[in-house]
Parts: sequence; structure tokens; C-alpha cells
Amino acid sequence: VIFSPHPLILNHLSPPFSLRLTPPSCASKILPALSNAMALISSCTCCGCGLNITEIYDLAMDSLSMVFGAQDLSSFIYDKQNDSWSHTSALYGDGGTTLIANKKAYVMQGTQLMRQQDRGFRGISLPKRASTFNPPIAYKDKSLFYANKHLWKKDSTGNWKNTTPFLDQNYRIVDIHIDQEKLIIAKSDPVWNNKNLKGKLFLSMSQGNTWEDITSSLPALAYKEVSALYCSRDTVLVALGSFDNPKGTKEKVFLSADKGSSFSNISYNLPNIPIDDVLVFKNTFYVATDVGCFYLEHNLWKRCIGLPQCPFIKLKTYKNKLFGVSYGRGLWVK
Repeated sequence: VIFSPHPLILNHLSPPFSLRLTPPSCASKILPALSNAMALISSCTCCGCGLNITEIYDLAMDSLSMVFGAQDLSSFIYDKQNDSWSHTSALYGDGGTTLIANKKAYVMQGTQLMRQQDRGFRGISLPKRASTFNPPIAYKDKSLFYANKHLWKKDSTGNWKNTTPFLDQNYRIVDIHIDQEKLIIAKSDPVWNNKNLKGKLFLSMSQGNTWEDITSSLPALAYKEVSALYCSRDTVLVALGSFDNPKGTKEKVFLSADKGSSFSNISYNLPNIPIDDVLVFKNTFYVATDVGCFYLEHNLWKRCIGLPQCPFIKLKTYKNKLFGVSYGRGLWVK
């Protein structure tokens, strides 16, 4: 931390670092401290351009680039060819949900969805303005999906279609997941009283044209909310985000092997904390929680070695790598 009575502007994103001070006479006092701070920042072992205390909300990547949204810091894009990070400097505030499709990055900036152009980013007109900076977004078969209280689909002609006009307006969509044949959405009743939490689960085998309510397959949704989804072929994983009654049954993660027709409880020895994300990586189940990440081995959840015990918001995979997105300790890769 540098204290100065004069304006200080620092670009702290990636070397070379740039500094502009006024008046110039104070540079001789500030630059030594700044040099030491830069050395500390650059020494982190996680991946994430040295921003090793960044509060990250989401991550997306393809073969050429990587993008993440961060608390208060907008969004950052990594160019793999040039091995360099850049900041979406024209955007300010909270960076939220991210997506990369057709070599273009999408970022939620505040409550506005932005799409990468040849020069900078440009806003996308939404059918209903987002009420948060991290609404679910996805891309499949040339269609962009955006969720608030309904799931909207934007086709190649640029038109938005409400695929879920039947949904209860009192619920918001908290997660969506798409694989080769299925589209699953989870809705939750937005209440502050933990005792009144409720969830909904819907399955579409037609990319949103028709829907089946599969909520009854998971009885815990009558009093708990969904925090994350994962699906691949017949496998569906559902994570629940609230605390359990210490005297009751542990209900954190549920597994379906029949596309959501039935679920089994695989919470086992997980600590009584909210689950933030869940996925399968190399035939192993992983969860992100408020106190780090865990993997399942022989019906026993084990802590991921080498990760800090802090909130991990998202888990992402790309090719043979697993990425952990933390809230406060940057970006990690396995």
C-alpha cells in the first residue's frame, strides 16, 4: 500500500508496469516501495497474471484466449499466442459471468452483457435487463442463451425467444448446463430466510423447445436451493448451496445416472458448508465449496492438495486441465 498526497495512477496488470505520478518530485520516494510491491505480486504460483488476491467470479477459455470477471476489477483477457494479459479498461465495476464462443469473449459487466469486437467490447441488447452481474449464459449450435427469471435464446438472426414462458416469475434461474443432447436449468426462490429456500429443476432434450419438470426426482428441492449443475450423457450432478441441519441428513451433492429420473445422495463426509460448483474431470467428481475444493474417491471426499482454504466459486475444464476460480485467491490450475 502506498500513501501519497498526490494523484497516483498505476497499471498493475502485466509487465511492463507503467506509472504516472504528479508531481514528478515524489517519484524518488514511491518507486522503491512500488518496486518491492511488484516483486511480491509477480511471485505468486497460481495462474492469473499475478493478481493473486483477486476475487474472481467466472472463467471461460478456448484454444486462443482466456477471460475472467472479477469483483470491482471488471474483466481480464489472456492472449495465449502473445502470453499476455490485458484489461477491459473501457469497462469498470464488477466483472461477472464470462463466455467464449466463435473466438469472441462475452462478459457481464455490471448488469450489461458485452461482446468482444475487433476493437474493444460492445453491449448486447438483452430482452430483460439483468438484475445481477453473474446471470447464467451459454452458447450452443449458434445460439446464445441468457437466463434471468426465464431462459432466453438468441438465434443467428439476432432475435430473442423466451423458451420458458411457463416458469413461475417468483423463481430465478441460478444455473444452466448444456451437453450434446440435454439442456438443464435450475431455479430457486429468492428469499433470505434459509428455512424457506426452494428449488426447481427442468430438463429439455430439444435445446429449449420443450421441457420436463424433474423437480420431484430430488425431494430435497422442496426446502433447499440448487447452487450448481453438471450434465454429461446420462450423468447429472446437482449441488445444493445452503447449510444442513447439524442433526439432520447431509444433503450437499446428488448424482443421477439416468438423465435426472432419479438421484442418489453422494454427500458422504463433505463438511457442512455451501457447495458452489460441481463437475466431472477425468472420471472423478469435484466440488468447489466455501472452504476450498474436494474430490470423490471410494465414497470419500478428499481435500484437493495445494489449494488455499478459501471460497472457490467455479470449476472449469479445458482439454486435460482443471481450473479453480477462487474468490480472493486468484486462479488455480491442475
